[in-house]
Amino acid sequence: MREQEIRLVHEAGVWVAIDVGTGVTAHGGTRDEALTSLDAELAGRDDRNEGGIEDAEDLRREVGVEDGALTDADEGT
Repeated sequence: MREQEIRLVHEAGVWVAIDVGTGVTAHGGTRDEALTSLDAELAGRDDRNEGGIEDAEDLRREVGVEDGALTDADEGT
């Protein structure tokens, strides 16, 4: 089993879960939804055995989070 670091960011009412090691991201209205979505994205990635699903900038644009809002400054929120 590999070590996995997950970062959770909450901005503009959206939770974003980021697998730090792979860069795979997912979002949801709650922390649990974001983590569940991330699990599904990672499982799908493993099944396809291919590159990333989406990068953080694509996700940011998709959910309408302002540029620069997903920073380390949000840790601890």
